[in-house]
Amino acid sequence: MKTCSECIYLDLNDSRSGNYYCTQNHQYYPLQDTTCGKFQYRTSTTSPISMGGNCYITTAVCEILKYPKDCYYLNFLRAFRDNYLKKEVDCFTMLEEYRLTGPKIVKNLEEDKNRVLIAGYLLNYYIIPSIEDIKKGNIEQAINIYIEMTNKLIDYYMINSNITEENYTDKLIKEYQRKNTK
Repeated sequence: MKTCSECIYLDLNDSRSGNYYCTQNHQYYPLQDTTCGKFQYRTSTTSPISMGGNCYITTAVCEILKYPKDCYYLNFLRAFRDNYLKKEVDCFTMLEEYRLTGPKIVKNLEEDKNRVLIAGYLLNYYIIPSIEDIKKGNIEQAINIYIEMTNKLIDYYMINSNITEENYTDKLIKEYQRKNTK
């Protein structure tokens, strides 16, 4: 069944009391409200969800909420990851944990009957605030928001990431030694 959360006219950045603004009907509606006759999917696909990928942020924003894969939110976060996080040694463990747990979160999120509500919550209470903090230069706060989001999903879906800072550091040292002994 089509819901307002999948409609291009629902503004997910404008919410009041858990309801979101419809730019066609000029009213606020819950994400799970059934759609009106003006409904249009956020993307050109006729399928409400196309599963796949290893990034739970892409799954939430694009696959579930139907933003395009090159939307502002994802482009901003990709640039931050590539231009900052990947260059900071202190972030390596976090990135490795994301690499390992991301696919597990994706699988659970895709199968969750409340995936639209969860994805909307992630966008509005974690992703957007994290981006705002990055833009203000509050990098540590943005990273903490991301870590909190990831940890809440790990706990919610009871995922074991099997990574500690120590075993990842050992892995980095072995990789460095392997490359430098050839």
